[in-house]
Amino acid sequence: SELSDIDSGRIEKSYYSVDKGIGGNAVAVGNDFRSVKLVTGSGVTDLNNITGGYDGQRIVFRSKSSSADVLVKSRVGNIYLNANTDMLLSYPFDSLMLEAVDEGGLQWVEVSRADNF
Repeated sequence: SELSDIDSGRIEKSYYSVDKGIGGNAVAVGNDFRSVKLVTGSGVTDLNNITGGYDGQRIVFRSKSSSADVLVKSRVGNIYLNANTDMLLSYPFDSLMLEAVDEGGLQWVEVSRADNF
């Protein structure tokens, strides 16, 4: 049935955006997340790991505030960015889309980025 297809992830659920804090240089995501605004204290906070999610899930990450930057680090944890280049999310208009890939453990791989300031 269509309901069991939605529950299994074979059909995308509706768009879901959430504000999430970074703890221990990691952020936890849910299976229904599509957009995450990262909430941190002032200054720059590193993001090295993403926990949760499922193979094939795509999430757009943004900084919640221009006064609280997030530096997404490539290959420090389970995040793999294009050309191994870190991404600074310094304004709410900056974005980084990652896709979860399960190759013996969930890794988050860059799909696209936008540095708009």
